[in-house]
Amino acid sequence: MVLEAPLFSSTIAGLPDSARQLRAWGLTMQLSLCIESPVIMLLASSLAFVHSAETYAVTRKLTIILCCYCTALTFLAGWTPLLDIVANGWLGFPMETVEASRNPLRIMLFWSAAIGWRRFLQGILIHQGQAQRLVHGTLLRLTVIFLTTVTMARTVNVGGAAIAATAIMVGVLIESVYVTVVSKPAVKLVTNVTCGNDASTLMRKLIRFHTPLAATSLLGLIVQPVVSQFLAGKPDSYVSLAVWPVLFGIVLELRGWGISVQELAVGRLKQKRSTERGIWLFAIFVGVLTSAVVILICLVPALMQCIEKILNLDGRNREIRVALEQALPWCIGLPLSTSLLSAHRGILAYKKQSLLVSAGMVVGIVTLIGCLWIARASQFAALPTACVILVISELVSLGVQLLPLKARHRP
Repeated sequence: MVLEAPLFSSTIAGLPDSARQLRAWGLTMQLSLCIESPVIMLLASSLAFVHSAETYAVTRKLTIILCCYCTALTFLAGWTPLLDIVANGWLGFPMETVEASRNPLRIMLFWSAAIGWRRFLQGILIHQGQAQRLVHGTLLRLTVIFLTTVTMARTVNVGGAAIAATAIMVGVLIESVYVTVVSKPAVKLVTNVTCGNDASTLMRKLIRFHTPLAATSLLGLIVQPVVSQFLAGKPDSYVSLAVWPVLFGIVLELRGWGISVQELAVGRLKQKRSTERGIWLFAIFVGVLTSAVVILICLVPALMQCIEKILNLDGRNREIRVALEQALPWCIGLPLSTSLLSAHRGILAYKKQSLLVSAGMVVGIVTLIGCLWIARASQFAALPTACVILVISELVSLGVQLLPLKARHRP
């Protein structure tokens, strides 16, 4: 999934007006991810909750409600002054960037809805032991996105951000159709089981379980716009706001392995195929390995040059290239902290302690905002400072989540 970010960055960087379009695409994705936050954790909720016809019907109803809500919010962002208020007024993006992101947001009108429906069904597939279907769907989406991006970049002149928005929208829609079709046997197996519980009672239980997870998603995804607001207030914002989505995409390539540990933990623990200790050891292995890759890239100039060539930054966009090289070494700890944090969130989700996950996220975000506010007056480079603070906030979040566990072991 994380292959999408460098693909779009590379395409946009190779087109005219690349710096402005990179900033516009970064803003578009930041807002779109925040809007879709209520539906991202539907996979975890579906996996943990759907086990009968009654729980399927309740979860499906909540999924449709949340998808409609996200679509309405995307409409408001793309067709009303809400975008100006949020992007220019709150986040501090220049109006030229805001205007360049308006059409991409409109193109992605049904993006959140497609993702919500897909993740609801993916939870059922995992529960029925058909996780390989997720891989097939992801490969299908990536293929469609790649073909759409390459074709549009060579044939139309609508701006790099609009091309990326169209490609990701088409890819997600096609994957959602695919998942809908292949999940029918799994859905039939679930709906053949009855539990006899009242629908209203089940809905209350589901909402109590899903709400903290949705809040966690929002808190996690709000990191990008919070960092963007910090970058927009610094003297080098013209460059840093263009570099930020590129840097975030590169690191996400490696953090993605750690992020996926959360769903893996829920599935493996629920199926009694692993222990908590096993999840922790796997998370440490993934985190150390991916952080080591960041170190390797920073130490071997040829690897950095290869990445810059893939992203169309070699020989052009010198300011963006230099800023990227200066910031990447400060991201070394992010893959490890993300992997550990995701593992514990998965364990807590399995135990249905989603409120504790949200508590950790709240403290982490408060730490992030507080540190960024303090750093505004510093003379340190903006992007490296933001990267260090991101690592600190994730470690603080993990520490808060672990406190109750330590308390239980006290005599």
